[in-house]
Amino acid sequence: MLVLLAANCSEEPDYESMIQEGLSSGIENNELFLRYELGMTRDDFFAVSWEMNRDEIISGLVKIDYEFEGLKSRALMRFYPDFVDDRISNVPVDVQYLGWAPWNHELSSDSLTIDLVSYFEEELDASFKYVYVPHLDKNAYVSVQGNRAVTIYPLTDMVARLEFTDLKTHHEK
Repeated sequence: MLVLLAANCSEEPDYESMIQEGLSSGIENNELFLRYELGMTRDDFFAVSWEMNRDEIISGLVKIDYEFEGLKSRALMRFYPDFVDDRISNVPVDVQYLGWAPWNHELSSDSLTIDLVSYFEEELDASFKYVYVPHLDKNAYVSVQGNRAVTIYPLTDMVARLEFTDLKTHHEK
């Protein structure tokens, strides 16, 4: 009886099983944020970015900056996608509260990470689990919906990392 109870306690999802389940589901989920999508061509990415830059929604060239107002305080998102075969395969996004200071723990990356999880659970209709991520060698909040994995974790005291990955083209083991 004790062995069964111990076995049931270890049934928490792990990163690799979440990834395999997502990949084997056959579901294709390419939604990201703003008007970007996984699988978008480099030319389409530049066209959309140019349009949003012209409309003063984003700024930047090598790294794109976007002032994000969907959280408890204004935040800056800084990102640039990775391309595989000329298509977006991964988008690492660094996010920080604009009012962050070392003495303002309410706006630290730990707090921001939780706020980002809540925001993207609603925005993407996603469910995040706190799991160990081997290629990061740390625990992070992860949501896998078909081919799209979203990972959120504190990067520094000030910056949280939000990463969108197309598992079909960019799965690291």
